Amino acid sequence: MANDFGDLLAQIEAEAEARGPAAVEALRALDAHFAFAVELVTARRAAKMTQTRLAELSGIPQSEISRFERGQGNPTLETIGRLLGSLDRQVASAPRAA
Repeated sequence: MANDFGDLLAQIEAEAEARGPAAVEALRALDAHFAFAVELVTARRAAKMTQTRLAELSGIPQSEISRFERGQGNPTLETIGRLLGSLDRQVASAPRAA
């Protein structure tokens, strides 16, 4: 049983590795999906912006922004660009953390 969130993540990674490359790839896809959710929430809050205001600036419905911030939905690259652009950010590539 995991004692904290870090232990839980380590346990999930170990289980994926034990199941093989397909499970590891599926876990990496989830990592990217939720990383965007965290980035969106963090950027919006840093800008002191509500979801409603972000919706007005980006043209993306507030209900969709809420879904994305909860890690649901699957935004297109165009949608991601519009949301981040409205927050004075851009889409970028970075190496995975080890």
